[in-house]
Amino acid sequence: ELTFLIDIPAEESIARGLNINKNNYPVEFLARVRAKYLEMAQQHSFKVIDGKQPYEVLRRQVTGLIRDRLAEHGYPLPKEF
Repeated sequence: ELTFLIDIPAEESIARGLNINKNNYPVEFLARVRAKYLEMAQQHSFKVIDGKQPYEVLRRQVTGLIRDRLAEHGYPLPKEF
């Protein structure tokens, strides 16, 4: 099992125009939701990835973690994955 949480503060996401706040929730509410997800991530050993990083960095981190996990179970992937 491998679960990711790509974490980004609501203010940053809104500033990037990621449209997470279609319902116009207050930023304070979104911050509480984020805190709960981070709590769940700690309780259940999710891989938390800093969502403030550039897309290409995020992609490399996620694919690297997937590659490592599959290799642990005998399914190595090519570096180009």
